[in-house]
Amino acid sequence: MSFLRKQICKMMLILVAGFVLISSVAQAQKTVPFTAAPWKGEFFTPKQGGLYVKMLPKDFAASGQTKFLTANVQLTVYNLLTKRLYIVSHSLGDVEGFPREIWKLTSGKYEIRSVELVDMAGQKRRWVSGPSNRRTFVVPRQSIANLGLWTLKPFGKDKMSIKFEMIPNSYTETSRKSDSSVAAVVDAFSGLIQERFGGKKVVEGSDDGYSSNKQIRATITFTRQISMFYALNLFRHNYVAQEVSNVLVVYDPNIRRCFTDRLEEKDDLRGDVKFTFLLSKATGTMNKVKNTGGTASDPTLVRCMYLELGQMQFPIKENIVGEVTYTFDVK
Repeated sequence: MSFLRKQICKMMLILVAGFVLISSVAQAQKTVPFTAAPWKGEFFTPKQGGLYVKMLPKDFAASGQTKFLTANVQLTVYNLLTKRLYIVSHSLGDVEGFPREIWKLTSGKYEIRSVELVDMAGQKRRWVSGPSNRRTFVVPRQSIANLGLWTLKPFGKDKMSIKFEMIPNSYTETSRKSDSSVAAVVDAFSGLIQERFGGKKVVEGSDDGYSSNKQIRATITFTRQISMFYALNLFRHNYVAQEVSNVLVVYDPNIRRCFTDRLEEKDDLRGDVKFTFLLSKATGTMNKVKNTGGTASDPTLVRCMYLELGQMQFPIKENIVGEVTYTFDVK
C-alpha cells in the first residue's frame, strides 16, 4: 500500500472515530433528564398535558420516628417520540380525594423507566422497567392523564414491587366545566376518557391562544431561577458525610417546597437557615434538631424545614453530631 493511501486510510479512521464520538455525545445530551414542572390550573400549551398518580406504600418497616413512609418517590419516564427523559418527584400522602400533585409534560406516549425511594432504614429501593414488566402511558394534549393507584412493596435487599391499578378520576373543579382549562381526564394506560371538562373547546382554543373576536385571554409568563445549596458538617464523623448527603439529596424537593411555598407570601425571601442536630443510631433520624440562626429568619420557613429534617431516615451505626446550612437565592 502506498504512503499516500495509508495516510488517507488513517484520516478516514480518524473521521469515523470522530463521528462516533460526536454521535455518542449527542445521544448522551438527549438522555439528560428534565424535571417535570408542577401544574397549577393554567392553560396548557398546544403540545402539553398533565398527569397525576397516587401511591400506597405497604409492608415497609416503621421507624422510631414515624410509622409512615414520607420520603419522596422519584419517577423516571421516557417520551418515546421526543426521546427525552423526565424526572417526576411525587410526595407520598393520603390517596383519597383530590390528587396531591399534578405535573405538566409534553403530550405523547411515555415509558415508565424506573421508580425509586429511600425507605425507613435509609435503604434506596428501586423498581426498574424490563421486558416482563414494561409499562407505557399516554399524556393527551390539553388533558390530564390519570396513572391510577400504585401499591409499592419492598422486595429483596434493595428492590421493590409495584402493583399498577387504574382507579376513577378524582380531579375536580369548582367552576363550570365549560370554563375549564382542561379538556378531559383520561385513563393513562388505555387512553380512554374518564371525565370530560372543557372538551373540544379547550383543544381548539389552544391553537389560537384561547382568544376570539369577543375576548382575549392574556397569559403572562415569567421565569424565576431558584437556587438551593447546603453545607453539611459532621465534625469528627465527616468520613460518613457522603452517606448522609445521599439522603439529604432525596429530600431536596421537600426542603425546596418549604421555600417556594413561602415565596408566595414573601417575594423578597432570601438567605440561609442553619440547624444543628444529633443523628441517632437507635432511630436513624435527626434528634435534637435546633435552628441556630441564618439570614432567612422566617418562622414559617424554619418550622417547615424543621419538620422535614425530623422525618428523614439515615443509615448510620453510631450517634453523630452535626450541622447543616441551607442557602436560598432567587434570580
